[in-house]
Amino acid sequence: MEENTELQKEESVTPETIESPAEEIEEPIVPLHEQKVLGVSRFAFWGILFGYGGGLILCGIIGMLANIEINNTLLFGIGGAATGYFIGEHITKKITANQPAQDKYSQKP
Repeated sequence: MEENTELQKEESVTPETIESPAEEIEEPIVPLHEQKVLGVSRFAFWGILFGYGGGLILCGIIGMLANIEINNTLLFGIGGAATGYFIGEHITKKITANQPAQDKYSQKP
């Protein structure tokens, strides 16, 4: 019987023996217009991607309508990417201007 009580004492769980889960440090959520991808804002990066694809599609459509073969699709792609970049930067500036002046990444509870 004495062995059982000793085992029960060893098996009993006290608050000190329970390891509390590591408290997670909440990192501030960075708004999309302030995030950077490869040195440009996220919206400008998306504009570059969609603009390049749109330029290639435009090249194909012009080639089909004019019934000619366009060998240099790079110019259309770069033109579309540049257009997308400028549109993305414009959107980023517009969103940034509309944001109220607050502490950086502060959140209201």
